[in-house]
Amino acid sequence: MRLLYLLFLLSPLWALATGQAPDRLIWQGDTLSLYTAPLNSHPTFNKFSKTLFGTLEAPFNTGCWRGHIAEWEIQHDTLFLVNIYTCDYPSNKTKADLNTLFPNQLIRGKLPASWLSVPLLVPQGKLLYYTQSYAAIHEKEIELTSKNGFVTHYQEFDNSKTQLSVYAEKNDSLLNYVYSHINWQLLPDLSKPVKVFAEILSGARPFPDSIRLLKKSQQAIFDDEALRVLTSIPSWSCYYKRGVPYPIGYYFVVIFDENRRKKYAKP
Repeated sequence: MRLLYLLFLLSPLWALATGQAPDRLIWQGDTLSLYTAPLNSHPTFNKFSKTLFGTLEAPFNTGCWRGHIAEWEIQHDTLFLVNIYTCDYPSNKTKADLNTLFPNQLIRGKLPASWLSVPLLVPQGKLLYYTQSYAAIHEKEIELTSKNGFVTHYQEFDNSKTQLSVYAEKNDSLLNYVYSHINWQLLPDLSKPVKVFAEILSGARPFPDSIRLLKKSQQAIFDDEALRVLTSIPSWSCYYKRGVPYPIGYYFVVIFDENRRKKYAKP
């Protein structure tokens, strides 16, 4: 989903940023995406972040705001920092010098993540919903609990109950449904457009869980009609994260005007 100003506004409330390239995790013989950035919490790393690669002109893009892609490895339940690459990895395999960044702290060329005591989030399986952020939903996700760099607990979550509705995924379908189900004959003069701002909230089942009017039109007939039509949407996406329903809100603006009345009013 993306923020779109068309005849209405439709957007998930959590998907408004450019997608960020994840760090990499080598674990149990696989190289996986890591939806956690452990270096963000390192006590001294930030002061080196602009000169990691010996220059202020290191490659950068909006999909890598932190300025690097780190590679991690779990060995004997301990998390190690293995490499720090530029943002255009893997096309550019330029690496930071860990010895220079962390003198006298490496073990066999790797840095133990002894400062880290936060969950490590690892997506697994098919991508079910892309949100341009680390909140993307996969069929499964693994949470590795860490304490001072030691992995102490493993938990897997099943998100396969996630379902995507055509109305939430295709703007034209939703436009056609909403405006073709408005009872235009009952509405008064529309020489000036009337707007009703609403939020559609997803729930545990594949239809809207609730509809809330965020900004009313000050004319009850339009507010009531917008609420009636939005409530009648026959299906909607439902999302699961950590194996439980994950509510997502969508902004939606219903616009009443004469052009839409002429286009969608039934004879």
